[in-house]
Amino acid sequence: MPLQNILKKSITYASPGDTVRYVAEMMSDEDVGAVVIVETGMPRGIVTDRDIVLRCLAMRLDPDYTAVEEIMTTGVETVTINDGIFDVIKTMRLAEVRRVVIVDENQNAVGLLSLDDILDLLGEEMNSLRQAVAPKRPKILERVA
Repeated sequence: MPLQNILKKSITYASPGDTVRYVAEMMSDEDVGAVVIVETGMPRGIVTDRDIVLRCLAMRLDPDYTAVEEIMTTGVETVTINDGIFDVIKTMRLAEVRRVVIVDENQNAVGLLSLDDILDLLGEEMNSLRQAVAPKRPKILERVA
């Protein structure tokens, strides 16, 4: 199944020059733990809540004046909107990352999938499969005398 059939159509993104505080507030408002950093629509990096703590606060950088590009993770792994879930898993495994950016045919960022998203999806699919093969009634009926 192509990712375009399961991907939420919204993505939380910021620009490289946005401040760390702006991105942190965005994370809070959107209730997300990662933001894709894009430039002219193309992914340039990812910033996680952990990046903010370890690369900004722990290093005593001022989040009001530090550009997010100074703390973002670069070398973003991508898959296309036409790839499937197992392409995402393969990419994550080979690159040893927990998140991949989904891009369209023009290489513009259109989504972000995390390992947790994949586990949730696979869990739902396994539950659906279990329900499909579960007997409607018990095969062994007990008779009470």
